[in-house]
Amino acid sequence: MDTGQKTESLAQLVEDIDKGVVALPEFQRDFVWEVEKTLELFDSFVRDIFAGSLIYGVPSFEITVREIDKLPRSGKGSRAKLRLTSYDKSEIDRLVKTSGFRLLLDGQQRATSIYRALRGVDEVYFVLRTEDELTEEVKLIPAAKRTLEQVLSEFSNEISPGRICIGMHDAYRVLRGEASREKEKVALFMNTSQLGFSEPELAQNSVEFEAYLTQMKNMENLLRQEKLVAYYLLDTDEEKFALFFERSNSKGMQLNFIDILAAKLYVGFNLRAKVSEFKDAHPALELNREVLVRSLSFAISGGKDTSRSYILSNLTHVHFSEHWETFTKLYVRAHTYLSANRLMIHPSWLSYENILIPLIAFLRHIPHFDFAQITELQARTLRNWYWLTILSRRYSSAAQTSVLEDSQALEKLAYGDFTPVHTVLTKLQPIVREADDLIGIHKKHDALYKGVLNLVNFHTGGFRSLQSGQVVTWDSNLEDHHIFPKDFLQKNYKKDVNLHAEINSVVNRTLIPKLTNIKASNKAPSVYLAEINKQNANLSTALASHLIPEETMSGIYDDVYELFLEDRSKAIMSAIETHVVVERKKILNELIQLI
Repeated sequence: MDTGQKTESLAQLVEDIDKGVVALPEFQRDFVWEVEKTLELFDSFVRDIFAGSLIYGVPSFEITVREIDKLPRSGKGSRAKLRLTSYDKSEIDRLVKTSGFRLLLDGQQRATSIYRALRGVDEVYFVLRTEDELTEEVKLIPAAKRTLEQVLSEFSNEISPGRICIGMHDAYRVLRGEASREKEKVALFMNTSQLGFSEPELAQNSVEFEAYLTQMKNMENLLRQEKLVAYYLLDTDEEKFALFFERSNSKGMQLNFIDILAAKLYVGFNLRAKVSEFKDAHPALELNREVLVRSLSFAISGGKDTSRSYILSNLTHVHFSEHWETFTKLYVRAHTYLSANRLMIHPSWLSYENILIPLIAFLRHIPHFDFAQITELQARTLRNWYWLTILSRRYSSAAQTSVLEDSQALEKLAYGDFTPVHTVLTKLQPIVREADDLIGIHKKHDALYKGVLNLVNFHTGGFRSLQSGQVVTWDSNLEDHHIFPKDFLQKNYKKDVNLHAEINSVVNRTLIPKLTNIKASNKAPSVYLAEINKQNANLSTALASHLIPEETMSGIYDDVYELFLEDRSKAIMSAIETHVVVERKKILNELIQLI
């Protein structure tokens, strides 16, 4: 198929929308342009200013589509639901072949604005300049030969009294032959141009009506010109379709292939409605749709495929109807397991959301979906795999390949086959090998950054609030807290090093509920901790739960931040050695006896 740039007329675009030849994918965002943007668009057309291209996709797969927004902007009918239509693959193939059916992938706002103006949903008027307002050059041109641009005063969404106005809806009707007689055009003229004519005959014989007819004819020609709307026509399968939206729809709502899947499933399974139901049932836990869908894909494919292409090509509404309840239950229980075993302090601090996919693959084969049913060696192996996956940044690149391998290994582990997981554990190497490596970890969205804080929480048996001494829970309003306040370091720490990285290092951070009635700001740690100690006499116990040296309270580190970083990084590194490095050696030795 020729995918080069082509052009079509405004009239053809509207006609194709009316015929249902052009439609929107169900997941496209709503029409949001204010009428002023529509006025600017038509002004660009008249002035021959390029207004951007439309991109169409010719689908080759089943999908649910939504009609173009034809609703009034306010009042009666403005909140009505737009019609949805679902097509299976055979219907799509027929429509593409017989009518040139296509999906509007990009340019919805412009296309909808054009449609609404020409169909009269939005009032859009071409307002002519009065004779006095014309330039001297234009005045010399006979009225019958003046162009739209030469006489354009403005585009308006209301009639301008005392001026000749041409409704864009009227121009489209005339073009279609719906007001071909001059008497009908006089009526249109009198409706939109309030020039004081009391009788149609007077209006019909006026120079103003002559100017109206001239520019109406020019407007008809404009609407039928094929050069105004540039478009690209893409021949798309499911995967290309998904990639297009993931990479090009950044100005609107962010979309991914799950939105395309939702549109495909819509007729038999309303994915969005199910996600909303999950949210109502689990308000504290956000459902990652992609994780759930890839987990389902792993199961349906027999443990062979979690790819986008497989999901879009093979998963049907039947699969989702049959398995949705089971997999949402598995999703919740995987989170519960991570939280209950202090592997994750809060869902928002999970290093990799994809790490749930192998966990779900494991849990699916455990009796009653209950982690309590597994053996002690399975539990230790599972934990060690979890920490090694994070500390090796395993899912930072080629993530889906690694996820698939891990899911296969953990599925076997659930059955008591340790061979595949032994292979995985053997090749995983922590990036953090010594204490100094921790100091350079400072990006809070980094999987390793999150993993280090989660591991400290695991090692100490749970973070405690500095103010109350109570163990931090999911419900706690956690704050990513600088132990040495940023303002204090910027003011007092003059050493010639990478100040930003060392200030924000994970070694200088911990997770605690927001400090109330205490302003750490630019205070030395010993100063603000002394204020907290007045509220919590067991502050030293709380500090220990964060692996913060008790000496921090005494002020010994206030003037030697480097020493604080050194001591705390060693404490964190010791925890990594214990739970990851040493534990892996023990597990591998035990597994080799079973293989």
